[in-house]
Amino acid sequence: MIEFTVPAGMKDLIPEECRVKRMIERRLEDVMAARDYVEISSPTLEHYDTFSIGLNNRREEENYRLTDAGGKMLVLRQDMTVPIARIAATKFKHVTAPLRFRYTANVFRITRAFGGGQNEITHCGAELIGVPSHEGDMEILTMALEAMAFLRERRLKIEIGNIDIFNAACKEVSLRPETKHRLATLINGKNLDELAVFLERLDMPAKTRAFFNHLPLLCGGREVLETAGEYAFTDEMRAGLTYLAAIYDALVAAGHEETVALDLSKIPALDYYTGLIFEGFVENVGEPVVSGGRYDGLIGKFGTDRRAVGFSVKVDALVPLMLQPADPAGSEKLNIAMTKGRLEKQTVRILEEVGYGVGPLKNKGRQLVLSDTEKDIDYFLVKANDAITYVEHGVADIGIVGKDTIYESGNDFYEMMDLGIGKCKFILASLPGIDIFKKRGHVTIGTKYPQVAKNYFNGLGIDIEIIKIDGSVELGPILRLCDAVVDIMETGTTLRENGLIVLDEICDISARLIVNKASFRIKRREILAVMADIRAWRERNEIISG
Repeated sequence: MIEFTVPAGMKDLIPEECRVKRMIERRLEDVMAARDYVEISSPTLEHYDTFSIGLNNRREEENYRLTDAGGKMLVLRQDMTVPIARIAATKFKHVTAPLRFRYTANVFRITRAFGGGQNEITHCGAELIGVPSHEGDMEILTMALEAMAFLRERRLKIEIGNIDIFNAACKEVSLRPETKHRLATLINGKNLDELAVFLERLDMPAKTRAFFNHLPLLCGGREVLETAGEYAFTDEMRAGLTYLAAIYDALVAAGHEETVALDLSKIPALDYYTGLIFEGFVENVGEPVVSGGRYDGLIGKFGTDRRAVGFSVKVDALVPLMLQPADPAGSEKLNIAMTKGRLEKQTVRILEEVGYGVGPLKNKGRQLVLSDTEKDIDYFLVKANDAITYVEHGVADIGIVGKDTIYESGNDFYEMMDLGIGKCKFILASLPGIDIFKKRGHVTIGTKYPQVAKNYFNGLGIDIEIIKIDGSVELGPILRLCDAVVDIMETGTTLRENGLIVLDEICDISARLIVNKASFRIKRREILAVMADIRAWRERNEIISG
């Protein structure tokens, strides 16, 4: 039977949505055209090698790939900066700078299944090529702020950083690429507890460790630069801070103090950025709506070395927002998604001990949304996977969820604190006498956590077949459905009573406090206050994270 639906990650737009989308695009395009940015277009299909050269750290699973008539690999374009870099280096290599290009085009990336993300995204952006750093960065930032001015009633906040500061610190201590990548992931994700543990394992001076530990929370106003200056330990780092101060001061002088902020922990996922980087957030949208920065080395990869800086706006993310009435005053109320069951009881105990009103949580009946009017907090009681979903989409500002769920579901949010509760382990278990590490034939693993199992055995270099079991996984080996199971274990009682033994402890897990990325910008003060209360409770109870 033919299915008359659109592919996963794609969507139809009804007339009202089309009207709003075109309105947004016209506003952005008019601002760029007024500054003499000329329209440019590139093919929807590009050679695979173009993006292979332009995006060294791209994830293959995010690409739409196909072959042409000659068998050559093609991809649907993943962004517009790489194709424009190719065009600038080839078709405009003899044209005198500066070059000012603008575009409105669709890009394609395969997002996580059932995550609610779009695989076809309209980007509207601009690229400035061949202009020195300060002059070019100010032109692009000022234009981005002007283009996004219609979102000020939506509590727009644009954060700027400088990737040169982080890179200079890493270079000083000669970090290996894989170590640098892990460090960048923890810092950019504001994963404070795991960052501290990771840094303790590295051989580096105390001042360097202190800088990296403080980096995730070096965000806010100009005071951030003064604090960072106390930890800077190389001339390159200090130069990066001085440059960022000049940009920030110039934007404040131009009247953007309420809209612009600093975030020194901003480390972009795309590896072509070389200096200034920035992202823009608005209330009730769980992802950045605008992003950009300097990429001085990218065009040179295609044959003509030129400096460049640019930005793009995710138009589709703004359409649902603009269909809703604006609330200029906004709301400082925090929305917290709490995992039902065992974690719920432990979380309520913490909140009660730090002085929060938990009466509604203790006597909730069948209610799923409960309010602490004194602290101005709404609590949602949801399943673990749903806590992540609500936080990622900006419905909840904060979530309390187990690390096991995070491992399995991904993390498009900030994992900011290990609460030290709900402690257990991921383990590999089977019947006595079965050694799957030495088995030559087919190995089958039963689990509720296929991603965790896959990552674990990939690390061991063992090929496995995963069988998803949603109920009692212990039955799998007993009934010969699988050779072994990957599961969580708190006391081990259920395993022992069913005759299974632990073959390996994969990792420790516990409950984490996660934060929506946009909420951290819009409600930073309130979120940090909750974290401070919980951290004080944790220290009083001598809970050691790790």
